[in-house]
Amino acid sequence: MPSPLRVLVMTAFGPAVASDGSGELGRWIDGYGEFEREVSVPGAPTAIRVTDHGVGVTATGMGPTHAAASTTAYLLSDAVNPETTYFLTAGVAGVSPHAGTVGSVVLADHIVNWDAKKRYGKGTSVEPWGFGPAHAYELDRGLVDAAEDAARGVDLEDTPDARAHRERYTAAPAVDAPAIERGTSVAGADFWYGHTLANEVDSLVDYHGAGSYATTECEGFGSAVACDRFQALDRYLSVRAASNFDRPPQDEDAAGEWRLKGPAFRNAYRVGRVIADEIAKNWADWRDGPPDR
Repeated sequence: MPSPLRVLVMTAFGPAVASDGSGELGRWIDGYGEFEREVSVPGAPTAIRVTDHGVGVTATGMGPTHAAASTTAYLLSDAVNPETTYFLTAGVAGVSPHAGTVGSVVLADHIVNWDAKKRYGKGTSVEPWGFGPAHAYELDRGLVDAAEDAARGVDLEDTPDARAHRERYTAAPAVDAPAIERGTSVAGADFWYGHTLANEVDSLVDYHGAGSYATTECEGFGSAVACDRFQALDRYLSVRAASNFDRPPQDEDAAGEWRLKGPAFRNAYRVGRVIADEIAKNWADWRDGPPDR
C-alpha cells in the first residue's frame, strides 16, 4: 500500500536543473535520494516524486500563471486530497532590506498579488484594480506558527560573497546574519528592482492591510488562489529564502544587483525540508490541522 501524500512541496524551477542538484527542485531530489514512487499528473509539467513517509516534491514552472495552472492540476489529481494534504511552496525570492538579509528564510503570513494594480503617472501610490475576488490572502496563523516552531534552530548557511554584499548596507536586518523571519510575500510576474518600485509595493501592501512586506517572488499568489478555490488555503505554506535585496543600498539605483544568489537555494531546502518532514513524520499530530503551540 503506497504512502498517502501528506505534504506536496512545490518549487518553481523544474527538471532542466534537477539532476545536478543546483536548482530549487534539484535540492529536494538529491536531498531525499530515494523515492517510493513517481506520479505523473495530467496538466502539470513535472511528475510528483513521493517519499516513503509521504512527502511529494515537484515543480510548477516559473511565474504565477504556471503556478496556478500546475497547482490546480495537482489538486484535481488522485494523488492529492485537498482535505488532508499540505501544500508548501519552497524557493528563492528578493527581500526588503527592512525585513531580512541575503540568505534569510521568510515564512509568509500574507500573500499579495502584485499584478492586479492601478498606477497613475510617476507617483508611488498604488491601488488594487478593484475587480474580481480577493488579491491578498492572510495565511492560516496557526499553521504558520507551527511551521515556524518546527523550523526554529535550523542552521542557515552563509557565504563570503553574501557577507560582502550585505556590508554595503547600513542597518539591521540587512547587515545581520541570515535568520528565519516571517512577513508578507508579494507575488507577481513583474521582475522589478529599485527604491521607487519598492515604495509602490509598500503602498499596495498597505492598501490591502497586509502587514509589512518582506519578500518579492513570482509563484505564491497563483498557488494560493488555486488552493483557495479548493478550500485548501488553510493548508498552504510559503517558504522563501532571500537570494538578493530588492533595491540597492541607500539612494543608489544600480541595475543588475538582484542577480546575487548567495546561499538561498540551500537555505530554502534546509528550512522547507524540516517543515515538510515534521508534518509527514508526525502525521497523527498534523492530519486534522496544525498542532497547538
